[in-house]
Amino acid sequence: MKRSSSMAGERAMRKVKIEGGYLRFSAAHFITFGGRCERLHGHNYGVLV
Repeated sequence: MKRSSSMAGERAMRKVKIEGGYLRFSAAHFITFGGRCERLHGHNYGVLV
């Protein structure tokens, strides 16, 4: 694959900005065992950045 002349010899830079805080989210799932399904249920999570 040919690179464009503007990218030749240098790497593309990416920036990610993370601002502090507490993020809360929920996720739901169910599991099957031998053809039987348990009921759908969820969990709550929190992450401090």
